[in-house]
Amino acid sequence: MENVQKVVIDVPCGAEYLKMIRDIISGILTKVNVDGEILSQIQVAVTESCSNIIKHTDVEKVNQSYNVEFYLFEKKFRIMVNYIDMKFYPDCIGVPKLFELKEGGLGVFIIKSYMDKVEYIKDEDSGEICVIMEKELTQ
Repeated sequence: MENVQKVVIDVPCGAEYLKMIRDIISGILTKVNVDGEILSQIQVAVTESCSNIIKHTDVEKVNQSYNVEFYLFEKKFRIMVNYIDMKFYPDCIGVPKLFELKEGGLGVFIIKSYMDKVEYIKDEDSGEICVIMEKELTQ
């Protein structure tokens, strides 16, 4: 059985906590000497995912938090971001038209570009969304 290290945090909804999330990622991955480029890609992807929650959901309005789970496997790192959003439909996310860019709108594109696996799971009844991101730690 593979050894897995797990860290779970509840994050108050606010941009001021994004640095804390990046620091936690750095702290976990520094122990296993992850390449700096891989570390940066993971930090950007997770920060973007959390920023999307803050910007596009009602979490901040109702003073809620969201949950972030970090799983360190021998050769990969998995992050699961859990929150509630009744208005978000993952199946409606398209590929941005890069020649028609406007401010914003690239978050999911960036996340998918930097991570090896990205999956959105939504419970339609509760509005609970789980964003699962994985990155191989070896090149």
